[in-house]
Order: sequence, then structure tokens, then C-alpha cells
Amino acid sequence: VSLFFLAGILNASVASFVFRRISKPFRGDYRSANRQFIAPLPVPNAPEGDRVEVATRAQRLQALHTRRRALLGDIGRRATVVRVR
Repeated sequence: VSLFFLAGILNASVASFVFRRISKPFRGDYRSANRQFIAPLPVPNAPEGDRVEVATRAQRLQALHTRRRALLGDIGRRATVVRVR
């Protein structure tokens, strides 16, 4: 199974909803990611074509997020150099 497929499924709203319902909150709404809370998460037995599509979309989202993070970092560095009058 592709790691990007699993990342796409586990970061989806359905898995997030189930995780928030069954896990125990602690320290400011953080959740405990123990095996007992991860094991029952819904990971579908999808056909290969669907797995590839989910993995491709997850990989694309990762690339877009990485690009956004880099651009925000560049903007932040640029803002510290420019003098404000």
C-alpha cells in the first residue's frame, strides 16, 4: 500500500471525525495517537485505480503545501529586510 494513499485516507474528514470521537483529549485538545485509537480508523479496501488517484492527489497536496511554506518563508525573510517609512 502506498504511503501517500494512507496519508490521503487518514487525513480525510471521515478518519478525522472517527479519530476525534474515539480518542482521548489531553493538554489543550491534543489527542492521544495510541494503537487502540489508530487501529479502528476506516481505511477502505479500494481498487488499485482509486488507490492511485488518492495517492496522486495526496502527493500533489504535499507538493503544494511545501511550495506554500517556502513562499511564506521567502516573504517573511523579505519583509525583515525592507525598511518601513
